Parts: sequence; C-alpha cells; structure tokens
Amino acid sequence: MRQATLPRATAEDRARNLDRPAFFDKARASPFWKRSRMSQTIQPPILPEGSPDRAVNCEVALEAAFAALVAESEAQGWTAQETAETLLKIATEHINLLGAAVDPKA
Repeated sequence: MRQATLPRATAEDRARNLDRPAFFDKARASPFWKRSRMSQTIQPPILPEGSPDRAVNCEVALEAAFAALVAESEAQGWTAQETAETLLKIATEHINLLGAAVDPKA
C-alpha cells in the first residue's frame, strides 16, 4: 500500500507563516475556533515512524481536537492566556516524563 506524503513547507510558506497550523492564528478565521463543546476525533498517522514529515502529520491530526479543547476552555470562562499557559505547562510536564528536552519555541 502506498503511503501518502505531506508537502514540505517552502521558504515562501515559512516567510508568510503558512507552515504553522491554523490554530496559531485566530485572525485566519479558522473554523476550528468557532467549534465549541464538540468531540474531536484524532486521526491515526498516515506516515511511518522515521518519516521526516511525521511531526507535521501529527500536528494536523491533533489540530482540531486541540482547537476544540482551547475553545471549550475559553467558553467555560478561562482566559486565552490562562489556557495557553496551562496547556504549555501540561505539555512540558508530559515531555519531561518522557525524558525528552522541550523547546517551546520550536
């Protein structure tokens, strides 16, 4: 069975910040920001382990569920800043449990 591949971001995409998932920029009016109180399904990987684009594949698979979690948190009264800081803290703690170093700017 042939594996699908995701296109790699070009220099122009990176300059225009198009290589980042839509949930990083509410100004793009991503439909994910409008979803609240929805259950989101996370899709399985389409790329094999070791593929250079697997991390991007994972980002795409998690994007809708992440955006729904953020929207639900804000709908419950938590500020965007509180939500972002808490999610970063949880993610950092999780990666530390895995024994890996984290660079939140990556």
